[in-house]
Amino acid sequence: MSAESIQKNDGERRRHLRRRIALDVAFGPVTPSHPRPSHAQLQRTVTVDVSHGGMCLYTDAPYPPDAQLFCLLTLPDEAAPIECVVRVAWLQHVNHDDHTYKVGVEFLTLTAEDGARIDQVLRGHAPRPQAGAKTVLLVDDDAELRQALKVRLQSVGFHVVTANKKANASELAF
Repeated sequence: MSAESIQKNDGERRRHLRRRIALDVAFGPVTPSHPRPSHAQLQRTVTVDVSHGGMCLYTDAPYPPDAQLFCLLTLPDEAAPIECVVRVAWLQHVNHDDHTYKVGVEFLTLTAEDGARIDQVLRGHAPRPQAGAKTVLLVDDDAELRQALKVRLQSVGFHVVTANKKANASELAF
């Protein structure tokens, strides 16, 4: 295995380290007549994980492999989102109330500056809740979505307690 690739549990090799982080992203299909879809045409979602090479996110549309999407990726504490075009690498159907698919995409037009901005986020850690931070009880049976939302809520200063079902949540809440 080369020094650049990372072994996953299922034997797949990755070139870049991934971090589970929920970032806001808006995206839509790129067409020859519309290389940048209007804001009204963009679907909003959150990432499951992000790497220097791409990201995984939730979607309701079954984008085919190799489809190109325009993305606006919002990083924590930054007003201006990263604008880029990505290529769909894979699509997975998920049984979840809020989303139908997970899609893995590869960055195609990421600038060196934007790549450095992503690397800073990947090296960072979610801020610890401040003393007196509000506590959120997060209940969802989808472990990946629960983790993504937990990271997102922690990134804005909440203390997050999680449960995977209503019965567990009732015990934690009282």
